[in-house]
Amino acid sequence: FSFKVSTDKLNWLEGKNGLIAFISSETGKRLFYINPVYACDATGKEISGVTQTVRNHGGELFIDIELNKESLNNVTYPIYIDPTISIAPEEDEAMDTCINRNSSRPDGNGGLCVDRDRRTLVKYNLSAVPRGTIKSATLYIENHTPGQKLYSMRAYRVTQEWLEMEATWDEAEFDREWEQPGGTYDPSTGVSGNIDYDEYTMCYDASFNVTNMVDAWVNGTAPNYGLILCPYIENPENYDYSIFSHPKLSITYETDITEPAINITSPAKDSSNTGTVNMEATATDASGIQKVEFYVGSALIGTATGSPFKVNWDTTGFPDGSYKIWARSYDNAGNIGYTNYFRLCDTFDTKTKIDTGKTSAKYNTEGNVEFDSGDTTMESKSVSITEPVKNVYLEVNESRSNFTYYVSADGGANWQEITPRTVTTLQYPGNKLKFKAYTTKHDYLYDYLVLFEKTNGYTVNVNNPNTVSPPSDLTAQSAPDGSISLNWS
Repeated sequence: FSFKVSTDKLNWLEGKNGLIAFISSETGKRLFYINPVYACDATGKEISGVTQTVRNHGGELFIDIELNKESLNNVTYPIYIDPTISIAPEEDEAMDTCINRNSSRPDGNGGLCVDRDRRTLVKYNLSAVPRGTIKSATLYIENHTPGQKLYSMRAYRVTQEWLEMEATWDEAEFDREWEQPGGTYDPSTGVSGNIDYDEYTMCYDASFNVTNMVDAWVNGTAPNYGLILCPYIENPENYDYSIFSHPKLSITYETDITEPAINITSPAKDSSNTGTVNMEATATDASGIQKVEFYVGSALIGTATGSPFKVNWDTTGFPDGSYKIWARSYDNAGNIGYTNYFRLCDTFDTKTKIDTGKTSAKYNTEGNVEFDSGDTTMESKSVSITEPVKNVYLEVNESRSNFTYYVSADGGANWQEITPRTVTTLQYPGNKLKFKAYTTKHDYLYDYLVLFEKTNGYTVNVNNPNTVSPPSDLTAQSAPDGSISLNWS
């Protein structure tokens, strides 16, 4: 059988045993696959020995399906050919597949299994997990067939890229072999699974402590190629297959909420400046500094992306006078540090300094804070800074009329109500900062930002000399048209 295929804006790759990948000619991304062909007779009996190949004839693509004569013995006609198209997984989706020592056929859409001849590959997209401390990470697998056991397995960190629809025992993807057959992995990373039996469901499950692997992926010390589940065979004669589905990865993490330290070192505070001035700052953070921005008032003067962090400020474009200069730094964990402001918190998720342990407000799955009905107050922890503050500004993504907001600069001894998007002078200045929100209804509070302005501002002066020499002699002369011309010399 031959089928003509239109491939406008598509390229193709042919794998082993008839798997065909179709690729965007514009982006190079794999879009979909035609799986190895399945054939059966009228009774549903599978017919073996079926091949599927690609043929380019005169610039046109044909898919040829051939059944060998021997496979047609003792079959009941008619014969059915069942082509299957599989959509390629998106980059942000989880991937899993089973590879078989005795088969060169990919099993991207098949079940997951581990035994003496089969291993399971699993990979999760962890781009949404911010850098920070991984407190724990556990991989869970379950067998949903009562009484069917799970046997001893170990999970290892994979060290080579692979594709779900193309991986086999010998190949990580089309025409690219594993560095070691059966999947390339780091043997030193192996962790054994803890197998449990649920007497109520009569099913087995297993859990693997993969904290070290996830920490390496999230914090960039190892590329994320996923993990592989292999049999841990102490007694090979008694090792049976372990079938499972829907592997789940559970991660508990503590993000970096420490703002980067930043200080202006040039020009000097209260100095007099002319011409082009070097603006320089020191910025440090455990996660590293991404960039530093320099401002004069509200005007962005420039951005520095590497140490030493400095830019040039042409003061000739500014009238003589006094100016507040400030800078802010961005670390690699997404935190921002200011020279003239302290940011108490940014969003209602695990990055905030909010403590909801003693209130009825809680984080929901969208990362917002949900307030139960009734009088509900959510109060942040007290955060101490070295320099006192005098003004406060609150920005909220969606301002709810039934919410009331308060801040304190003396650790909660005195609270002051504030209005969103309004600069408020603190009645009780201090350096122990807190924030709280109160409502009487069931509602949600979304992104918010509390900025405390530091008392000691950083001011410099611009005093450019007059570039035009004053006149020494002034003369007046009558022009022929009766006008008067003034001349300096």
